[in-house]
Amino acid sequence: MSEHIADISSVRAKTKAARFKPLPDGVESIAAVVAEALAYLESHLAAGFKAHRSQQSLTRRGSELTQSIQLRLGSGNLSGVSVEVSAYAAVRSSKFKSWCSSEGTGYARDLLWSRQVGYLGGANDYIKWQLGDKLHRAAELNDLCLTLQTTALPSLDAWATKEAIATAVFRRTELDRIDWLMEAALWSGATATAERLLGEHLLANPQQVADCALELARFRSSGGATPLPSAISGAAYLAVRYGLSLPQ
Repeated sequence: MSEHIADISSVRAKTKAARFKPLPDGVESIAAVVAEALAYLESHLAAGFKAHRSQQSLTRRGSELTQSIQLRLGSGNLSGVSVEVSAYAAVRSSKFKSWCSSEGTGYARDLLWSRQVGYLGGANDYIKWQLGDKLHRAAELNDLCLTLQTTALPSLDAWATKEAIATAVFRRTELDRIDWLMEAALWSGATATAERLLGEHLLANPQQVADCALELARFRSSGGATPLPSAISGAAYLAVRYGLSLPQ
């Protein structure tokens, strides 16, 4: 046992020494490169976005919704060699979270949607940028910023207010889970939109009609029943709670 403990201590000591070994002169840390990227985006992206180095993100806060862009690091990054990043756009709201807990399905979440920017704006490609090379970093940062301006910003702006959400749930593709779409619509006050969303979802997905009918019956027969984690269960729960009409 004592030898085993000694071996563990030796490994931990070596790991700690490697982890905190100073970088050679002239070698940038990954954190420094990411900080440079955030500063560049804060200056060039759009008005209102503030960088948060600790979270590797930029946020723009409204009265009810917060828009964010987060840089995520690749798994093979190494200081002085590779600093690969991808970018995710998201819309969150603490008020929406409170509403979901009391007026929605009961699952508290502040997130309306989150997507890798390569899947926004009609595209379908996981995009990454390599910021480790100083010679090409300016071009990579410019491309990152332009990509965010042409894909992420239009998506974020489409969900910028509760009034906009009532339209976004139908015309946009950032969110595709039916119960989450319905919650967003109901939170924005668009009850008829939530009803239409579920009706069209069932018409497009006839294989879910039977499951929805079972869940509708369960909720109608028991006022205390709670939805299952599945999207169709949450949708059926909302339909009963808000008295939505469904196609026969």
